[in-house]
Amino acid sequence: MKKITEKNTYQFNSYVSLFFISILSCVIFFIAINVIMPPNVKNIVSHNSNYQYQLMWSNDYRSISYPGASFVINNEDIIRIDYKLFGNDILSVANLNTGEDIWQLEIINSADYILSTLQENYLYISNLRTTSAIDLEKREVVWQFELGNERFIGLQIFAITNEYILLKLEETKIAFLTFEGTLSEEINYDAEIFGYTPNSIITIADNNLISQSFFSQEINWSWEIPEKCSRYKLADCYKVYSNLDDRNIYIHADGNLSEFIYMLDSDTGQLVWENDVSKYNGIASNIASDEDKVYFYTWEDILIVLDKVTGSLIDTVQFETEYNPISGFFSSTLTNHNFIEISGNTLIIYFGHINSLQAYQINTIRNNN
Repeated sequence: MKKITEKNTYQFNSYVSLFFISILSCVIFFIAINVIMPPNVKNIVSHNSNYQYQLMWSNDYRSISYPGASFVINNEDIIRIDYKLFGNDILSVANLNTGEDIWQLEIINSADYILSTLQENYLYISNLRTTSAIDLEKREVVWQFELGNERFIGLQIFAITNEYILLKLEETKIAFLTFEGTLSEEINYDAEIFGYTPNSIITIADNNLISQSFFSQEINWSWEIPEKCSRYKLADCYKVYSNLDDRNIYIHADGNLSEFIYMLDSDTGQLVWENDVSKYNGIASNIASDEDKVYFYTWEDILIVLDKVTGSLIDTVQFETEYNPISGFFSSTLTNHNFIEISGNTLIIYFGHINSLQAYQINTIRNNN
């Protein structure tokens, strides 16, 4: 009986050892395949001869790390959080023009961080548990905020206005934090929260986009979205993009048969323009804007540039990417997103499917004719 038990124990230990050896072999294989066959953008084709996109730098991640869901530009710096499959995550501040890291800060490994900056060189980050303020000059955490034992949903820092940090606690609930890290107020709204303006929350109910005052919840305006949502969740149909530097809000409406971008005046709710983006095979990124253009990325690796005033097409930029299928699948499984940002004539793109963060200088070419 003892011999049988010893034999079974030996077999069990052998299976366990084989399992861990297999896992280690897979990890080594993924790392090796990324070194041998790194992902890359091999060609860029702009269909508007007045613009040229010149690569400034490229940060090609390997399978053991990848950037978070967003990054922010602060003056001449680009700030990101690099997730690590092993060990703690890293907050990195890099030079916008070269992509080289200036300094890094190790942070606790946790779920999705959301980054946002405001004046005076403060960075605000969130994960599912805490919100923190980091002084970028002193390179240290100034304060941390936790709301009892409650858990935040995926997006924690929802918005930052001139007076408050807004935390999304539930689909219809917002907490208002002061810039000293203290809780000012919690408010429940009547409908699901999707966006914000400098003075209001944007909710959606019965296919109507509604602007409500922060605290009184008074309705400022309501606009009916032409695209009806037939999916289980409204978030699968509608996304709202806005920031304090742009008085417009952008609605990405994805219906079953069509897909549109609408730009509204955030003060009045008036429709400024609409653009049918179905022909681009869908939007695969956030919507970014500068003073006169609107940018987004598609599932076909095309950057679309629209005129901000009219919504008309300015340029389509084809990014021809190449990657090995193994690392490409692994990267897209981890990240599954693209993200773009614009600062002056510098375009920053994170290509989720090849796990690469790149910067391009947009040059305007004068036609002598």
